[in-house]
Amino acid sequence: MAAFGEELNRLALVVSVVNEENWVSICSDLNTYFSEKVGACYWEICIGNIRVDNAPGLKAIYTSEKVEEYTYSLSLDNEKKTYKDFRSYAYAKGKPLWIVDKDGKKLKDNDATLEDKWSGSETDKEFPKQFPNDYDRSARTALFNPLNFQGNNFGIFVLEHEDLKLLTPEVKEEIKLVNGALSRIVRIWQTTKEQIEAVTEARKNFSKIVNDIRSIAEPKIIFVASPKKRDEDVWDAIDSVLKKKKYKVRFTVIKWDEKTQPGNIVNQIIGDAMESAIGICLISEKMVETKSSQGKKVMIAHDNTNVVFEAGVFQALVDNPDRLCKALVPIREDESLAGQPFFDISQDRICVINRDEKHKFLSDDFKEKFEKIIDDALK
Repeated sequence: MAAFGEELNRLALVVSVVNEENWVSICSDLNTYFSEKVGACYWEICIGNIRVDNAPGLKAIYTSEKVEEYTYSLSLDNEKKTYKDFRSYAYAKGKPLWIVDKDGKKLKDNDATLEDKWSGSETDKEFPKQFPNDYDRSARTALFNPLNFQGNNFGIFVLEHEDLKLLTPEVKEEIKLVNGALSRIVRIWQTTKEQIEAVTEARKNFSKIVNDIRSIAEPKIIFVASPKKRDEDVWDAIDSVLKKKKYKVRFTVIKWDEKTQPGNIVNQIIGDAMESAIGICLISEKMVETKSSQGKKVMIAHDNTNVVFEAGVFQALVDNPDRLCKALVPIREDESLAGQPFFDISQDRICVINRDEKHKFLSDDFKEKFEKIIDDALK
């Protein structure tokens, strides 16, 4: 299993986009390994942040039984005052479980005495004493491990085996490696899905009002969008360029983060975009430090979902034959930090943030390049 864990971790570190096709392919490979190589009788991946029976819960996004409708409540059993399910307990408590019967019995047996060999949770009053009544698999060992990305628990990885398995230090370390890789892949898949949905929604809203575009006068606005967690040095450089006289006499610069008017945000974005000559979108959030599979400190930058939505609006306007909006200027960290963009965002005009080998921002180089891109776009 060591080779698998290392390879899965390498995959998790190099991908920045996991679309639906990638996700299905990865799950198929995982199913082959867990079912055929490990010999698991069942495995699944669940995510949280949903409602089940009017309470927080978990939902399966992949199971080896190919059934994704499984949901689990995080509420306690009113009579027993314990969690109703082990995955719910592991998720709520934020700790891994290695469940076995002390005598090696099947976990579903009514007389099974269940123990947690990983965290020793059986002494907790809220620890489930038995599997649910509808549990019908013949497992003797079950793993429940929280999925965690950047310090936040967001799901659970479950794996069951019909044999009684020992939790050795080597097995525990390998599970940690596999779980860390799974956590990153699942979170990237979720983010990609959210971004695609945001762009789809932007284009859908745009199509509803596209017939009004022809009546708009020559646009006199430069629209600027940025994430809340932005690199302030980069933002200051953008601001200093846009304050130059040649832009100030021709355009009004609208910074979306400074708008405070009430109402439907999506409609406001589309309305401002339709009156703009150019859209400038700082897509990358501020760099954060993480660790590679070798434990080395590395810097990465994430695309902000909200700004990607706004970029999608401008891309739709730029693609319109009337060309009322002259250009979208996406500003983004280099692909070595941010990975590949998940959709075509005007690659001919993308403004990559200038940094040296130590990731120091090269303000003068960036401003010179940024200004030229704007001037070319406005010709």
